[in-house]
Amino acid sequence: MKIAYLLECYDVRLRQVASPHTVSNKYILDDLSKNESNSYRIYSVTIKKWEGKETLNISKPKHSFHPKVLRLELKSLFQFNEFENYIPILKNHIEFTGESIFFAADPERLNTFFVYEKCAISELPPKERFFLYCHQSLNLENQNIKLAIKEKVFKFKSKLKIEHYIHKNQLTIEYQLNKLIKQINPETNNELYEFLDKYDNSDCLKSIYRNLENLLVFIEKEYHDFLNVNIMVPWRTVLMNEYEIKPKLDFVRDSLLSMEIDQELLKIIFDPVLIVSTINIQKQITYYQFNYAVEYISELAQLLIENPNETRESEIFDWLLDLNINSFRNFDYITSKLQFELNTCESDYERLELLYKKLKKFNQHRSKIKKSFNEKLPEIKVQICNWLEEEIEFINRKRNLEDQHTGNPKEIKTNNKILLGLSVAQISYFVNILMQTGIIKHSNQREVFRMIADNFKTNVTDNISVDSLSSKFFNVETSTKNRIKEKIIELLNLTKK
Repeated sequence: MKIAYLLECYDVRLRQVASPHTVSNKYILDDLSKNESNSYRIYSVTIKKWEGKETLNISKPKHSFHPKVLRLELKSLFQFNEFENYIPILKNHIEFTGESIFFAADPERLNTFFVYEKCAISELPPKERFFLYCHQSLNLENQNIKLAIKEKVFKFKSKLKIEHYIHKNQLTIEYQLNKLIKQINPETNNELYEFLDKYDNSDCLKSIYRNLENLLVFIEKEYHDFLNVNIMVPWRTVLMNEYEIKPKLDFVRDSLLSMEIDQELLKIIFDPVLIVSTINIQKQITYYQFNYAVEYISELAQLLIENPNETRESEIFDWLLDLNINSFRNFDYITSKLQFELNTCESDYERLELLYKKLKKFNQHRSKIKKSFNEKLPEIKVQICNWLEEEIEFINRKRNLEDQHTGNPKEIKTNNKILLGLSVAQISYFVNILMQTGIIKHSNQREVFRMIADNFKTNVTDNISVDSLSSKFFNVETSTKNRIKEKIIELLNLTKK
């Protein structure tokens, strides 16, 4: 199935909601009548028992095409034995029209069942028909869109093309969802999914939002490995995961608040917890943030279960590394602790010995979580190792200067440095690629940067800064990526000659 623009049907429905007169009542009637065999008026019947008495609570009827109605197994009067004693009483509460009647049990509530009465589409008020048309038509179109996506993905020969296609559709759907949220303007999270059954513009827009979000959830489940993790996670995904997350979230929150630990340390541990606990329609988060927070809460809950007794701050300190909290707050906290230890040393020799021990410890540490709290920053282990290396380098240079008998340090020789036709940012990004692909296998990034600074220069500067290389290694601009991409294409073209 070939569809030029996947969301064209959604654009059409939005235009029709804005201007209902653009679609005739006859067209809507004909469209809904195609499924008239499944058209029912549905009543929810709840049995309440109080002081030996039973009462029936009967809801207002909903049509079977309503977005909130689930598909259930229908039974005739002779097959429905669960609540047969209550069926004769229903005539006193419901004005039946004489059409065929069926029954269904509520799969979640044992004291509730549903009454289905056949209903002609033509009997429905025009506003209700239009609302049902919006939902039903998009619900059916979603099946065509899903099939089109599957067929398109199946034809792609590379993962890169699949990823690009999925990212493009994600962005398109997210853009439309954000537009709908602005139009609906819900005050609470639940309001977005509540229908007032006035069948006005607001209800129609909510129906469109619901179907569009279902499409995004489908892409999320089917093509999880190809998702753009920087796209905002749909609220429906959060709700679907809430049942699994909430008990762990509550346990983690209660356990942390009961601890007597440094308040700054408590804030650091709480940062990822707050990501999930404060999420709402107006304050959404990305897939990356959501996935990290869910994994973080699960791992932290496990650590708390494994350590039920009073936990020392030194143990929690290690947890910060295990859970890869690479925030600036955590970096400042760890380095302040390290600096305090350094200040207690009486000589540079003791300081160097302490720094080398700490460097060995951090280098050999393995995090429990591969993702990091802030994807734009390096892992906390890398940040701390860089800090330790800078401290070691500073002390060594200071000692060298003190050992020199001459007052003037040697001038840095630049004559023998090799000139590169790249900027510092481009060199840093190119090295990043070489390390990711395993061409450069050296694990210590700082040493690689130092080698480049000692042996290479650019058209702009003879002395490349190690810190500059380090900062640009993790913060890459789009223009830098594009320039390196052009150079790589040039290299590829040379291999064809």
